[in-house]
Amino acid sequence: MDSTSRATTEDTSDLARTDDIVRRLVGRVAPEPVDVAGEHQSLAGELHYNSLRMVELASILEDLFELDPSVLAEAPPMGTPAELRDFLLDKVSAGLGTIPGPDDVASVIDQY
Repeated sequence: MDSTSRATTEDTSDLARTDDIVRRLVGRVAPEPVDVAGEHQSLAGELHYNSLRMVELASILEDLFELDPSVLAEAPPMGTPAELRDFLLDKVSAGLGTIPGPDDVASVIDQY
């Protein structure tokens, strides 16, 4: 496997892992919890997030992805899980965060 193929495989793996993390967290933290939120479900509409719940979700993601607090000052998109996933992947790719391991994710999800 050449370096381009390896990078593409890693990017695809990061996308899948981050998508799974975000959709599970968004679903479980929602005011009316579900196991996994749909990729394009509206946080405010379909999932009934209010501003306080969105702040809570942002804080969880900041801690879990080890983001510098200044990153969230950019106001991450809170429209859909897919928008959040893409925002987080951009920050991880820029070296401003890390994708959490399965044990870290499970311990957060178990709280909800």
